[in-house]
Amino acid sequence: MLLDFFFVMSGFLIVGAYGQRLKTWGDVAGFAKSRFARLWPLHVAMLAVFVSLETAKALFLPHIGAEPPFSGAKSIPAIFTNILMIQTLHLHPMLTWNAPSWTVSAEFVTYLLFASLAVIWPGRPLATALGMAVIGALGVALVARKLDANYDYGVLRCLYGFFCGALTWRVFKAAPLLLTGRLVLATALEAAALAGVFAYIVVLGGPPFGFAGPLIFSVFIWLYAAEQGAVTRGLGWAPLVRLGAISYSIYLVHYPIIVITALALRLGDIGRG
Repeated sequence: MLLDFFFVMSGFLIVGAYGQRLKTWGDVAGFAKSRFARLWPLHVAMLAVFVSLETAKALFLPHIGAEPPFSGAKSIPAIFTNILMIQTLHLHPMLTWNAPSWTVSAEFVTYLLFASLAVIWPGRPLATALGMAVIGALGVALVARKLDANYDYGVLRCLYGFFCGALTWRVFKAAPLLLTGRLVLATALEAAALAGVFAYIVVLGGPPFGFAGPLIFSVFIWLYAAEQGAVTRGLGWAPLVRLGAISYSIYLVHYPIIVITALALRLGDIGRG
């Protein structure tokens, strides 16, 4: 569910930053280049770490683990789909290599679609966002057929969340929450919304109610975007801002660290044996 919150937030922020700047195919190319530069280098660097580990396994420890080197989730074809950032299009029967990087694939495909639609249908951004959110939702329900899709058409899940976020941005600009001078009320609303979202994730985050997650997160983001309460003001605390800035790096690096740690512990057990 937290990934779905991320997709909604991504749509809100990307549309806010680029929604008025994508007018020509040259703008789309520039946008794609900037997003590629943001996502691809670290993604491929982590992929290289995994490929290096698998190569070392093939050369020195071919019998360690449940599968032979370069098989299963770490197959050679999956190297190329990961390099191309298309591993979320159900090209493999499982998550591959740096498993969490499926979101990089889903986000990049969604970015390209968003930017292209901004040029193809420039006069109806609200209708475009609504239509794509509906298409994403139907795709999750009818094609992926589960809320936690990832390698198996996780891009549809991303479309649903991202364009809910895009729609939220349009609604926020047209009708922001106005509680200027009413700090206590704004703070109470923010605190209640935060508690409500956590309760929803914990209690109702699974099927079937989890399907409503992007819609609930959209309302939450609309409320918080006004920044009129003490809670949102507290989110501007420098350490939290810094944590947000490096969150992408933490997300892509955490799984390699877990795998390397597990491998080191396994080798330690073998050495002691």
